[in-house]
Amino acid sequence: HGRVEKAMEVEPSSKAVSGFDVESYATRYAGNTRLLRLRHIAKIEPSLAATAYQLLVQEMIHGLNVALYKELQADAAAREHLGPLNEAWAEEATRRGAAENDSFEVQLSHGKSSAAKEAIRQAYLGIADVAYRRGDGPLALRYFSRARDYCTTHQHAADIFLRAIQASADMRSFAQVTNYAAKADPMMDALDADIKSRFSASSGLAKLDDCQYHAAAKLFTSVAPEMGDSFNSVITADDVATYGTLCTLATCDRAECRRVLEQSAFKNFLSLKPQLQEITQQILATRYGEAMRGLDALLPELNMDLYLHRCATELVGMIRERCIMQYFSPYLSVHLGSMAEAFATSLPEMESTVAALIMKGNLAARIDSEKKTLHVREAEQRAESYRRVLELSSSYLSEMKALLLRLSCKQQDFAVRNKHSMMGVLDSGSPAAASYPDAFYPGGNMQDSDAPVPPSGFADGLM
Repeated sequence: HGRVEKAMEVEPSSKAVSGFDVESYATRYAGNTRLLRLRHIAKIEPSLAATAYQLLVQEMIHGLNVALYKELQADAAAREHLGPLNEAWAEEATRRGAAENDSFEVQLSHGKSSAAKEAIRQAYLGIADVAYRRGDGPLALRYFSRARDYCTTHQHAADIFLRAIQASADMRSFAQVTNYAAKADPMMDALDADIKSRFSASSGLAKLDDCQYHAAAKLFTSVAPEMGDSFNSVITADDVATYGTLCTLATCDRAECRRVLEQSAFKNFLSLKPQLQEITQQILATRYGEAMRGLDALLPELNMDLYLHRCATELVGMIRERCIMQYFSPYLSVHLGSMAEAFATSLPEMESTVAALIMKGNLAARIDSEKKTLHVREAEQRAESYRRVLELSSSYLSEMKALLLRLSCKQQDFAVRNKHSMMGVLDSGSPAAASYPDAFYPGGNMQDSDAPVPPSGFADGLM
């Protein structure tokens, strides 16, 4: 094993590339997540590729993930930094993985023969863990599911769900992440704050991947400080601070941002990211130009994040738009040049951004292109009032006609009664009986030509 390690090991460069310390960044993470993040950096940032691949090789030689190694060897750009395929290491790592798996299979057989649930659970977990370290996520999930059947406590079940979430996140199968987090909901009251927070952070990742930023913000900002870096095989405290802050700034108004980001629990996370903390304070203090410059400077680093790179630009754009709306809210009109200066951008870019906000219906304003000013769009109150008056007058007219009809019928003693009540009137011999012809009740024999004529003045009463 020492011979193989020496053949593959390459001394990483200690020189900082583009001000980003890849080695320090990688040490925050554990498991396959560290490998995946290093590979992502190598792909996304060519200037850091050499360092990232060197660290990746060093990490792989201590593990069992031959599948990832061969996948990298199939990539010409990666192969340039990795060197030729090291068959000796690949075979040795495969043998080690098979030996570990066989050992757990023996334990599983013994556990089943003695009907020991805990021994069976541990054996299944061991087999699943080996599969995970070999890069076989689907097989790992299959054995995690089998281990679930032999759990005797909520803590055991929660541990399995978190392991399954870890494997699912590495495969970017966030539907399964959501599924396993939902399975843990009924047992939350029996779990520690640390474990609860791991599920919240995992669900936040799923929402972030699905571009549900407001939901993600709520989940990340609900994570308790007790979690720390205990779940660094998936997410670290630094990540919680970054994801939670960006999603909150992008989807909440300033008052809500202040309430959420300054709460004591989340402030512990935010303090881990001084640059992001400063940007947050600048936005809350309406120092938008400084905040925008800070975000623009931070964007390259955000793009190197495994989960943020797809949405970092969008989130920063959403934050900028929300700040523009907040800036304009107190004014009836403002010069676009002043806005551009306040946001440290050019006049054409500001005009384009404001126009996009107006088109999306997020800003009730109009642009005076000649004077380069932005004006509040006043509602056409006169037209609205006129429309409302017409609606009310139509309603009143209908009600008045109905009322006049009822009054006229009452004055003329004109009513339609059922057969029983009319027969009672006719049989009573009252003077009113003559005013109720047979045609007014069922069974009458009056011809159509003998239809009764409404009482005199009836039509006038409707006018």
